[in-house]
Amino acid sequence: MRCLCVVVFQLLAASLQAAGAEQVAPGIFRIGELTVNQKERLITFPAKLNMTNGLLEYALVHKDGKVHESVLVCETKPHEIHAAMLLLGTAPTNLAENAEAGGQIEHPADIVPKGMPVEILVSWRTGGKVVRQPLAALIFNKKTKAEMEAQPWVYNGSRFSQGRFLAELSGSIVSFITDLDALVNNTSAGHNDDTIWEVNPRTVPPQGTRVDVSFRIPVAKKH
Repeated sequence: MRCLCVVVFQLLAASLQAAGAEQVAPGIFRIGELTVNQKERLITFPAKLNMTNGLLEYALVHKDGKVHESVLVCETKPHEIHAAMLLLGTAPTNLAENAEAGGQIEHPADIVPKGMPVEILVSWRTGGKVVRQPLAALIFNKKTKAEMEAQPWVYNGSRFSQGRFLAELSGSIVSFITDLDALVNNTSAGHNDDTIWEVNPRTVPPQGTRVDVSFRIPVAKKH
């Protein structure tokens, strides 16, 4: 356990340095266009609405990623998001089990990724008002004929292979279909089905709309 803690601390230090994190106020950090609020357990960064119809495999990718199958696209890099989430105290769950496991995995979509639950919200301005929705509300499940189950996301933190951060290489940030290289994965029913997820045209703003994406670590409920 002590060895793992040391590795995580070293990863945090290296990630913050690589991302160019700057503390701008107590508990508030800036990493490029991304803001970290440690008190609110929240990170926020800009993106844009990339698709208003069609099948999806990703909810959010970097602009150099698989943009043809993602509802949102951003310029914030995966390693910047990862550094921000480490500042909020997330433990990279793939670190211990898959530190150098970048090879082929048989039937990866069948895996339910482990990770820290994370709420994802999307907000934008329309008619002078701010609209705020859970990310899941922008997605329609063809199988259930309903919006995606609310907040099915876990932050699993991608993987490293031969010293390379795989989310940075793929640009994969939030995935509907299990993708261990993505930062965030869907754990709801259908995480292994690439034929059921599509844009919800009733809730998304026009294509190209600037949105703010927020990742929030919910406070654990007391029993």
